[in-house]
Amino acid sequence: MMRLHFEQAGSVSGAVVKTYLLEKSRAVAITNPERNYHIFYQLMAGGSAEGKGPVLGGYKPTDVHMLNQSQCIELQGVKDVDAFKETFGAMDKLGVDSATQTELQKVVAGLLLLGNVTFEQDDSDRADVVNTRIWMRRASSSASPRSPLS
Repeated sequence: MMRLHFEQAGSVSGAVVKTYLLEKSRAVAITNPERNYHIFYQLMAGGSAEGKGPVLGGYKPTDVHMLNQSQCIELQGVKDVDAFKETFGAMDKLGVDSATQTELQKVVAGLLLLGNVTFEQDDSDRADVVNTRIWMRRASSSASPRSPLS
């Protein structure tokens, strides 16, 4: 966690950084009625088409494995689209340019898409991607199949 302290004029006057463990398991396995990381829901609700990319842009939160393992997609009294605007508005205030913000959205979108990849293991401990649909959808929607996010 990083806490920034500002002067009345808006310039940073100090900061405190605390380190804490982010639960890696939370990204891939959540229990009902918990939600995954809030930025995931915020991106789904308020992210730009460019930031989400052509594949994730066509998904609802219930289509995303990292979000649909719990029935708690929406929190009562919380509008994820407003929280997204607040999060990225804070980045604006800190001087993070819009191109970098879009790239950050693409990273989060990539994490969400990777959560939808499933594997099948054979007897020799070799694993193959089972659902190539994610990548094939991107390849068919563009001349450049290099990334489902660009």
